[in-house]
Amino acid sequence: MSHADQTIRARHAALNAAYPVIPDELVLSDEPTGDFGIAAFHGLDPEGRALLSFDAGYESALWTIDHELAHAINAVCGRRGEAAVRYFWALRGFPGTIESATDASNSAPTQRREWELAPTEAFAECFKACIREQGAPDSWETTEVYGAPLTAAKRAEMRAFYAALRPSPYIAPPEEEMVRIIGGIDITTDAQGHGRRRLDLAGLTYGKPISAIAVREGLTGAESRLPDIGVGVAAVEPDGKSFVNIHLRGDHVAPGTAYVRLTVLQ
Repeated sequence: MSHADQTIRARHAALNAAYPVIPDELVLSDEPTGDFGIAAFHGLDPEGRALLSFDAGYESALWTIDHELAHAINAVCGRRGEAAVRYFWALRGFPGTIESATDASNSAPTQRREWELAPTEAFAECFKACIREQGAPDSWETTEVYGAPLTAAKRAEMRAFYAALRPSPYIAPPEEEMVRIIGGIDITTDAQGHGRRRLDLAGLTYGKPISAIAVREGLTGAESRLPDIGVGVAAVEPDGKSFVNIHLRGDHVAPGTAYVRLTVLQ
């Protein structure tokens, strides 16, 4: 048990409702003060509970709790966790690869700089920043951002990314995880900016979980004032045929064509 048990569990309950990929249960403890960092994520126990510790006597800020719960999101994705970080890196607009960033982190001259350059820490800091109101305390990332701005539109895009993540089975399959990115998907929208399209896929495996993430790339016709995008059913049928349903909701003043980029993880 942690001295900040009540605060942490209240925050966890609020975020778990909005981001169901966060583990349902936590195991909390205190840790000695004086080392680098004021909190830590220690992985998942055999029951899939997130193991978190916080500095003894420290009143945990919400953004500290948010950051550590983001590490739990990454862990609960199992073997998809690396794929999720890889896609996060590209979606956030960072240069290079997570491998090159990891190499830079491992050779950093200080522990602080090592933390700032680590891709998994960037994943957690972005989650922390994006779920806070822009301009609120700690609504920015303290890891390296490579000059990539975190605009209101980018915040919304990243929140959709985190909300779309789903857990892998706790015991990950031995196969390599599949990541597929499909761009330029056109969806015709009506006068309100609503549209829907079923997209057939190939090469997915029946019986394995699927996560599908869609983001808007652009549109023709009237600009969408209140864009929203979601992925409905993503499934593989017993005969091997795979599909995903993409739906758009918006507020156009005229019909047009929206273009969508879809990422499928399995």
